[in-house]
Amino acid sequence: MKPPTAKARGKDKKDNKGPVDHHSAIPVNTSWAKLGSLRECCGDPVAESDLLVKKLNACCEIYDFSKDDKQPDKDGKRLTLLEVLEYLPAGEKKEKIEEKEKDAKKDKKDKKDKDKNKIKKGSDVGSNPESLDESEGGKKLQLNKAITRALVECVKANAFRTLTAQRERTPMDLLDGEDEDPFLEPTWPHLELVYEMLAKLLSSKDLDTSVAQQGGMDKHLLNGLLELFESEDPREREVLKSLVIKFFNRIPPLRSSVRRGIQSFCTRAVYLEGAEAPQSGVAEVLEVLGSRVVGAFATPLKEEHKDLLLKILLPLYRLDTLMFFYTQLKELVRMFCKKEPFLAKQVIFSLLRYWPVTAGAKQTVFLSEIEDLFHMLPPGEVKHVTPPVVKRLGACIAQPMSEVAERALVFWRNSAMVRFTVQYGRDEMPMVVSGLYGNITKAWAGGVMTKTLEVLKNLMEADHELFDNSSSRHRKDGDEVEKKESLRQKRWAQLQALHDKKTKTQQKSVMRKSVEDADGPSNAWDDEVMLKPDSSCAVSLCWNRKSEDNKNRLVLQALVVNSDGKVLDVVHDRNVTAMQSAVRLTCRAPAASAKKTGCSGTIWVSLELFPSDIALVMFVVSNSDGGRLGSIAKEPMLAVDTNGYNSLGEFELDLHADSKLSCVAVLKRLDSSGWSFQPKNLVTKLCSHYMDFPEMLARVLREALPSMPRRQKMQVSLTAMEKGSVAELPMLRDGEANRRIFLGMGWDYYSADETSSVEVSVVLFSADGQHLGTISKGNPEGIPGALHTGDGALSAGVFAELDTLPGDVSVMFLVGHIEDQNMSYEIIQQPHCSIVDGTGREYARYSMPDDEGTSTYNGLIISRFFWNEVHDRWNFQALGIHCKANVWNDAVDDMSAIVTQKPSTFQTLCLEDEDHIFKGNSYHRQVSEDRSSVILSAQDLGGVMVSL
Repeated sequence: MKPPTAKARGKDKKDNKGPVDHHSAIPVNTSWAKLGSLRECCGDPVAESDLLVKKLNACCEIYDFSKDDKQPDKDGKRLTLLEVLEYLPAGEKKEKIEEKEKDAKKDKKDKKDKDKNKIKKGSDVGSNPESLDESEGGKKLQLNKAITRALVECVKANAFRTLTAQRERTPMDLLDGEDEDPFLEPTWPHLELVYEMLAKLLSSKDLDTSVAQQGGMDKHLLNGLLELFESEDPREREVLKSLVIKFFNRIPPLRSSVRRGIQSFCTRAVYLEGAEAPQSGVAEVLEVLGSRVVGAFATPLKEEHKDLLLKILLPLYRLDTLMFFYTQLKELVRMFCKKEPFLAKQVIFSLLRYWPVTAGAKQTVFLSEIEDLFHMLPPGEVKHVTPPVVKRLGACIAQPMSEVAERALVFWRNSAMVRFTVQYGRDEMPMVVSGLYGNITKAWAGGVMTKTLEVLKNLMEADHELFDNSSSRHRKDGDEVEKKESLRQKRWAQLQALHDKKTKTQQKSVMRKSVEDADGPSNAWDDEVMLKPDSSCAVSLCWNRKSEDNKNRLVLQALVVNSDGKVLDVVHDRNVTAMQSAVRLTCRAPAASAKKTGCSGTIWVSLELFPSDIALVMFVVSNSDGGRLGSIAKEPMLAVDTNGYNSLGEFELDLHADSKLSCVAVLKRLDSSGWSFQPKNLVTKLCSHYMDFPEMLARVLREALPSMPRRQKMQVSLTAMEKGSVAELPMLRDGEANRRIFLGMGWDYYSADETSSVEVSVVLFSADGQHLGTISKGNPEGIPGALHTGDGALSAGVFAELDTLPGDVSVMFLVGHIEDQNMSYEIIQQPHCSIVDGTGREYARYSMPDDEGTSTYNGLIISRFFWNEVHDRWNFQALGIHCKANVWNDAVDDMSAIVTQKPSTFQTLCLEDEDHIFKGNSYHRQVSEDRSSVILSAQDLGGVMVSL
């Protein structure tokens, strides 16, 4: 930024009394206004110098431009920098010309000295701001060590900072080589003036080298400026380039530091990776190197100068950001080759070594540079360079990228290159001819086809015999390739046949005899058996008892998992059906279990009834009382068959004495073609219930679902509940968030103009059906440990602290009522309820079907939340019962009747009402009125065998 002209300062051209007083424009009541004006010190060089140093020291204060505060102080600093810039001694207008011609002939130098003296005598102070500045008293401000040191410290304080994080450039940015939207330094209003002060100081004819170095203009300052080339702001990099050139010109002792600093910058760009390597500034550094350093090298070049080319500059070609500095790098390399043409050979070999295999745009650039360097080679080096170049060109002409192929073909349009190829590249000619023939049959670009035909003609005319030999070699190689491909296909077919044979043998080894021949050896674990998509799979668990205690027994459960690894529903002795009867539990036992004294029933899985997002079914065994598995059973056996008559086999379980939970089998969806059944034998000693999230089950999920994250824990969210379904909650532990739950209900309206609302209440009962209290909108804190959320437009519910509820509370009903007696549930759609813990995890959700959501009744008992003493955990059951009650008080009798009804009995009645179809046997059977004898209830599993 140039100092303001006299006209810009509001002065008349004839008013040449001195520099403009920027101090008068500084906002009042700021620290900058209190420093005083340099204009007031005119005539006193000592006072003027002291005040200048004082202002430079004050300018070391840094402001945050990312915020809009302290604007008067920011303006004050900018005006102070302008004031200081005006009073610094300036250089001559002819300085750049003098520097360029300082080594010219003596007579030109003398003439320039005369012109310089003439300018000094005729210069008018104030008429030209860039001329020598003098005070009103005619005394010029002299540079001294104190001013120089203060200015250097000001530069360090403002410029030496932590640069912003480098932006990640996309592949398109790397190809373009330009930043369309560069980052602009927010502190540039101050930083630009600081840089201009340093540039003015370096341009001053009064600058003394020794005084400048003593004042801090040394290699430390220079190295800091070189590191700032990594700035993302192009304006700053351009200013830094001019500053480094001034350092190189005005302070000769620092020239070696400039060379070493530039070498270090380029070395870091080549050999460091990621954020440690500079992504910007390489182009500007190379410009400095080319304009001042390399051009001054004497010939012949020294070894260290050659190392600069071979070890520092040439490795820059392999960087992804090459296009940002390719022009400067190319000029530098050309300068070296002009000084010593023998270096062109090594440059070409380096380009071939750093060849970009996957970047077509860079390949085009490399080809152009190789062609330019080829013409700079000494005649004796052509024969050494031609073979590797021709080999690379032969690979490029077959590239699918048309730009690369066309650029490679251009080489042989030159008669000299054709002559070198047939003379020195005879061994590579077969590969070139093969590539040319391949273009004729495969090239899709018209330009490639045209140039290919032209190159074929040129090579044929250059050496007809060599071309014919290469063509015959091409045909011979093609025949060998076809033979190798045919042999490969034959060998692969043999391997595939062996694999298919082995796979079929393994599948047969897993298949056992029929159930009547069950005395044979047990099947192997972890061997998969393929099932058809429309199959039904039946799994049953039988065992011999270790004691006469019939209370404890083994429980077989089926966990239904979706493709995200989330358990959507579970079938066990308290929830006998799931996923619209795709999975169900019956009391039927296999015929081979007649020798056994205990059975868990049979879980039937109809694979064709599953939704498309169901990916897995896990079969888990636990103890009914939560104890150890091996304490109640011996010789447990898992019997599996399909469609009720085709046996998959019987597997003897190895239930360790101290195990509490075991995964015994997995049904896994392979793809649209079918499922697989895989027996397993995994146990855990840490927990006895699937809702307590055992790591063993999570490991099975990760093995069966590779897409599931390895660190993902097992999640149970029973969101596919049906009417009568029962969901169990995790074991309550001190300090865990599942001790606090939210029991809520939601709904929607059929039309937006409905004015009636739904009142949601939670009614509490004891185990014997006694009403204990109600939490409702009118009584939000009816029971200690519970709180009603209040009215909601589309939802409402109750928060409950389970450990603070009264001890006699065993059942909580979630009910909803239409407040307007003239309305009914016909105006409500999609009623649903859910239970959520303190962390926001939804354990269970029941959404009523459309045909059950509407009713002419006002009341809805949608679910109940009850305590299961056998398993020491809370349970949640979906009810969906409409009732004739305008308020919750009218439904107390209905809820009292449900309290004493077992959850399994209620689910059985729901199944009877649906007239469900079972597919468990070899034939389809419609369940009759005696449905309770078919469905397995909690009382049926005392070790008694019940058959259809």
